[in-house]
Amino acid sequence: RIGVTLYKLDQYLDGDLYDLEDAMTVADQTERLHTIEAE
Repeated sequence: RIGVTLYKLDQYLDGDLYDLEDAMTVADQTERLHTIEAE
């Protein structure tokens, strides 16, 4: 889960993916930091 709701589904389908991409990037970086901290 990345904490994004799809209220803007029509915009995403039209190619406006910037908000979704930002949320995915933040989620990935957070997961990586948690992995590093656990080591």
